[in-house]
Amino acid sequence: MLEDLDTLARKVRELAEMAQSLRTENQQLRAQLAAASTELETLRGRVEQATQRLDAMLERLPAQLGRLDENPEVLLQTILADEVIESPGPDFLVQRLFSPHPLRR
Repeated sequence: MLEDLDTLARKVRELAEMAQSLRTENQQLRAQLAAASTELETLRGRVEQATQRLDAMLERLPAQLGRLDENPEVLLQTILADEVIESPGPDFLVQRLFSPHPLRR
């Protein structure tokens, strides 16, 4: 009978230790959750600010560009040249030196 009581006391002690361990872990997890929630709200605020800044920038774009999400190729038209100009070759200087009209090409 004493052996049974010792076994029961040991199991109760183990159960109490486990309950304390779980309580500590629960507190830590609650603290982590609170920190993560705070960080999430901060990040949401930053995303909202960035979205507002982007919207303001898009509104300031020239009217000819329109909305890039609707017509992205319009942006390429403003960047790309209409003509490709070939750079002068090595004989360019010779032609300039011996041309009867040095100011004309």
